[in-house]
Amino acid sequence: MPNYQPISKSQHLNLRWRRLPKYTFAENSALAQLVVQELPKAILTRPVAFVVSGEGFMPAAVQGLESGQNVFVNKEGRWRGGYLPATYRGYPFALARTEDGQRVLCGDVEGEHLGENTEGEALFDEEGEPSKGIQEVLDFLVKIQDDRERTEQICAVLQRNGLIKPWVVEVRRESGVLNIEGLFCIDEAALNSLELPALDEVRKAGGLPIAYMQLLSMQHIEGLALAAQAQTNAIAAKDTSLPESLSFDSFNDSGNVQFGNF
Repeated sequence: MPNYQPISKSQHLNLRWRRLPKYTFAENSALAQLVVQELPKAILTRPVAFVVSGEGFMPAAVQGLESGQNVFVNKEGRWRGGYLPATYRGYPFALARTEDGQRVLCGDVEGEHLGENTEGEALFDEEGEPSKGIQEVLDFLVKIQDDRERTEQICAVLQRNGLIKPWVVEVRRESGVLNIEGLFCIDEAALNSLELPALDEVRKAGGLPIAYMQLLSMQHIEGLALAAQAQTNAIAAKDTSLPESLSFDSFNDSGNVQFGNF
């Protein structure tokens, strides 16, 4: 698990950043939160669900069907294909808020991407100011944070109008039936029966594209289930023959996965 700590000149002046093409830090992440701007690309390759976030909901890419499983990261820690969530593209950095609402840049100081060595890019320049690379990262993270706040507002409108319901996924596996709980989806029947004032509120908030994209992405649950089973079998057999890239096309039309509320 990443250990994010606030980056400060006094404590991290000599820290350097290496842009390694490795995502080992995400290999145990079955979910990755998304913002609305990411959905058009994310839904092309994986199911997207709503997950509880505070008192509301946020969309999240579903990357595995068991705790600690991510089928999109291979054994070397490389991304196996499909859309790469923004939260991973910002690693090893993230934004946090102080009690007074100020944004603070944090870094995973225990990860292999940051360290006090001669390799990589400096976090601070010779004048002790954030380097150009770090300033670009900060600008990227600020944009994602702004998009996240907008996404939270849209999800609040969907929730307020009763359009988010539990999505219990039932997967048939070689070891038996696996029920996946904790995911939520759009209530399509409720969406179709919205009265005009509520429908107009959802439309003006930008909720309709999110609703339809989430519903469309649910078709990928079968491919994800089979990819997850293949990964589980390979690990159990200590098999290293899994392909480097991941495509759900080869998992279509098998018919051996059932899921409810769709």
